[in-house]
Amino acid sequence: MPAVAVALRKANSLRLRVVIASFRIGSRLLSWVGFAYVALRFPALGPGIREYSRNGGKGDIWQYRRVMDLARLISRRQPNHIVELGSGVSTLAFKHFAKERGARVSSFESDRSWAEVTVRACSTANVSPDFIFADRLVAQDGVYYATPIPSDADFIYVDGPDARVEGRLVPCIDVLHALEAGIRPATIIVSQRHATVSALCSFNILREEYDFLPSADYSLERRNLMAALLFRRHTQFLKKAAVPA
Repeated sequence: MPAVAVALRKANSLRLRVVIASFRIGSRLLSWVGFAYVALRFPALGPGIREYSRNGGKGDIWQYRRVMDLARLISRRQPNHIVELGSGVSTLAFKHFAKERGARVSSFESDRSWAEVTVRACSTANVSPDFIFADRLVAQDGVYYATPIPSDADFIYVDGPDARVEGRLVPCIDVLHALEAGIRPATIIVSQRHATVSALCSFNILREEYDFLPSADYSLERRNLMAALLFRRHTQFLKKAAVPA
């Protein structure tokens, strides 16, 4: 039996290494697919992505994939009011897509210097962010903005506030506060922020009323290898359709 257990551990370890290698290669390829997608479909966004990267944002090739994924999500979900928790290159994308569809975008931000980076990126595409400046507050169970999420939000994108507290990453809990207040957005998207995803997954309302589609990196962290190979860029919580009485 010990020999069998050792063999199984080795097989699982090998499988995990193969999946991780495939994940890294696939993610890089999808970033270049995103670059081509944005260049062909939304060329006005390219200069803004590069401007954002020059001023402290993450590498631009990675951002093209993010924009590609956001374009697809907005096309499928058709939101009327996008609420973005934390500004950045996503603000540029949301404002551009909302302008095409007549939707609204509200961007929460606690760091005014970072807001200037967002403004410069957006200016290259002739769009202006609509900021809600709010202090970042720290609670026992996570961080959140001092201003609540608007009640008419139907698409919430979680990429803020800064989740670092005393050297560790904690959940961003604005969405939990919104759900407790009775707000039920059709779409909740989380950009990385694994602690936030785990906190949301433990919330009964989300488990009962939303479908959960984990991102590839969250799936890999949880050793859900098949889900990781779906290469989702964002974690998605999608409101279930109402069941007829």
